[in-house]
Amino acid sequence: MTSSLMADSTNRGAINYRGGRGSRSFPLVCALVLSLSAAIWRTEAASPVLTAQPEEGSAETRLIWTTIPGFRYELQESTDLKDWTAQLGQPLEAETLAIETNIEFGSTGAAYFRVKQLDEQPPEIVQSNPSDESFGVRRFSPITVTLDDLSGLDASSISLILEGHGAFTVASEQLSLDENTLTLDLGGDTPLGGWGATQHVTLIVSDLLGNTITNTWSFELETDAEVAENIFVFGSPPCATRRSTSPRSDGCLGGSL
Repeated sequence: MTSSLMADSTNRGAINYRGGRGSRSFPLVCALVLSLSAAIWRTEAASPVLTAQPEEGSAETRLIWTTIPGFRYELQESTDLKDWTAQLGQPLEAETLAIETNIEFGSTGAAYFRVKQLDEQPPEIVQSNPSDESFGVRRFSPITVTLDDLSGLDASSISLILEGHGAFTVASEQLSLDENTLTLDLGGDTPLGGWGATQHVTLIVSDLLGNTITNTWSFELETDAEVAENIFVFGSPPCATRRSTSPRSDGCLGGSL
């Protein structure tokens, strides 16, 4: 059976599959990638990729989406791209890198389908600077923490505790939140700690669904510079070996050996 995929101008963000059994509609959230018999779309870089593959000689269509093992996903359907409901038997927990299921278009009246990864995990620390167990950290450097979460961060839940300085929130002058990056800057007159001290940081943060994480890490601050007494320097200044009577601008005699 010969099939084709074509854009549907009446429903922006949808495509129609036209084959021997009539038309089938698939949703397209952002970018559309067409293959021989599939429509693929993404909501964002970290979102699951959903593929629709019509079954030859059947009224059913196979839906396959990419997953992360251990996370749960929900296949949702809609008739108008506004109201979405989960299909029976959802959500499904991923055991491999993909989940697939067969559906029969028209059986429920739904024309559009999408996959939603459920946010059941707390925010994740993507990067911290200084990082855990780092050393030689400058005493007046800022602390930055970059976070990631599906539903977004609850700014009011953020508490960053710096040993010897207490707890800071986004209402504090020293702590700021720019998108998903926290920055603690004590200012040029207040060091993170004493010379060579081991500093401990604790971050408590929740996402918009109430999933909370408490993370603690430590780092070692720079040590104070020490000048040794009675230093004996072996060798002579470079210009002392020059055998020329031509003066140079640096006070040494020019020329070569």
